Amino acid sequence: MKFATPGRHQGRRSVAETLPGSRFIVAGICQHHDSRSRSSGQTHRAASDLSRPTKLELTPVNIHEVLDDVLLLETQAADELSITVKKRFDPSLPPIRGDRAQLTQVFLNLVKNALQAMSGGGPLTVTTRVETDFHIRGQGSDRSRLIWVDIEDEGVGIKEDDLPHIFSPFFTTKNSGTGLGLAVCYRIVKEHGGLIRVESVEGKGTTFRISLVVAN
Repeated sequence: MKFATPGRHQGRRSVAETLPGSRFIVAGICQHHDSRSRSSGQTHRAASDLSRPTKLELTPVNIHEVLDDVLLLETQAADELSITVKKRFDPSLPPIRGDRAQLTQVFLNLVKNALQAMSGGGPLTVTTRVETDFHIRGQGSDRSRLIWVDIEDEGVGIKEDDLPHIFSPFFTTKNSGTGLGLAVCYRIVKEHGGLIRVESVEGKGTTFRISLVVAN
């Protein structure tokens, strides 16, 4: 896997967001999907698993270690596609409150999606930063700080007709996809009290922006 120092981000249209305790508002995300019919038994079992609350093992987590582990796992895939990974990690980033295994699942899925969207190669940029303008108010008067992780690819983007469906279970445009990856990511981020925002331009690429709560 090649690593490089990237240039500045260019602005993109924000197309999706989830807020803690709110309904999910969908306008788009970059993933290759295609709706497929599946047996009612398989659908019922998978939907049941997806809706079942996860017992999170919440501890202070260094998100840079999680991201480094994920990128290491995907080194061979990135090399085979001539993809250069650009890491923009904020060295002052505080630990976040999270379940390390569950968050690894989220970022592994997002990185895999980004690589698959760039079959012709290109840069994959992973950025971390502290949120300075926005806080989440928890119980009482305490306000929780947030950090952001951006996963940005320069892949194929997403078709406008697919935008309203991307987080729906079993929606996929992949020949062998289950359509559950992004639905699981959404659930895990929500259970961590975070947000997920997506910006996408068809033919130019997609950025997933994930926020997580800073550990006390």
